[in-house]
Amino acid sequence: MSRKRLFLTIALILVLAAGGGTGLYFLVRHEPSFYRRAEIPPGELRKKWSNEFRSEFAGELVAGIIDERPWAPQFSQTQVNAYFAEDFLTSNAAHLPEGFSDPRVAFDNKRSRIGFRFGEGAWSTIVSANLKVWLAANECNVIVIEVEGLYAGRLPISSQTILEKFSEAARRQEMEVTWYRLNGHPVALLRFQPGKKDPAVQLRRLNLQNGTLHVAGGPTDSRGRTTMPVTAVEEQ
Repeated sequence: MSRKRLFLTIALILVLAAGGGTGLYFLVRHEPSFYRRAEIPPGELRKKWSNEFRSEFAGELVAGIIDERPWAPQFSQTQVNAYFAEDFLTSNAAHLPEGFSDPRVAFDNKRSRIGFRFGEGAWSTIVSANLKVWLAANECNVIVIEVEGLYAGRLPISSQTILEKFSEAARRQEMEVTWYRLNGHPVALLRFQPGKKDPAVQLRRLNLQNGTLHVAGGPTDSRGRTTMPVTAVEEQ
């Protein structure tokens, strides 16, 4: 056990003891309903949905970027959760912060709920976040993520340490993360292709709705304009 995880476990024990124990323990151990619903049991269907995600991601998104053509994949939350459970941890994309496992998501109108298991056994909890997501209107390839709530079970928690962990994970993927506050909430500006004045690829659409993630983009011309038909940029 790392020093940070040991300190967290000791702190949790002290908090439970000081707070009367049982009630607080069950608050921390609570599993959000979206997290339970997003669980996909192992079997042929989970493999099928995971393969569909990988095929759409590689065949439409990645191939579109490499071939310099427009791309507009769609991913259902079922496909994403199946991929998380089936193939994510064995892929090169698996860069979860230490102590986190079993990611699951739910997509709604411009919002996403995402949860992870943190810790093991009796001292584990589900860390979940309510996120509002949209594209920055006046900047290229910048996704805005507003953290509307962050919880351990049902217990609201401070965001700083956990958000720092995920900032580190994003930077390992060569993404630039800048934080500020909006309406009292932490907000991340997630910038792709940082440092490039004229990026070769532009993300033009990002939409979360009815259990589906829609993204669209394409290559830019020599003057930095996208070569695909213009679609409305998602704003707050």
